[in-house]
Amino acid sequence: MFGKKHRSKWKARIADDSGRVLFEEELERLQIDESVVLSLSVEFFDDPQPCEIHRSAVIMRALEEIRLACAAEQSLPVGGLSDRVRRLLGAYGTAASIHVWEEVSS
Repeated sequence: MFGKKHRSKWKARIADDSGRVLFEEELERLQIDESVVLSLSVEFFDDPQPCEIHRSAVIMRALEEIRLACAAEQSLPVGGLSDRVRRLLGAYGTAASIHVWEEVSS
């Protein structure tokens, strides 16, 4: 009843065509291009100059979209993702595949 709580983190691995890893860390550390952050801020909040609260909300929402689109038991080809998700991954221009998974620790 009062045992240890398991913590989970979402992780991501992005690789290019040759298999070179471009990113492999916690999903929350994934880079989102500034131009994408600003356009999403306008879309979500009608705010072209987001404060830290709006900026943080935009990034969290973008990461959740990536997580939902890419969480699978295997790597997914970036070319098979929606235009929107590919745009969110734009900071990794040579990305060919992405794998997002949940890592549970105690």
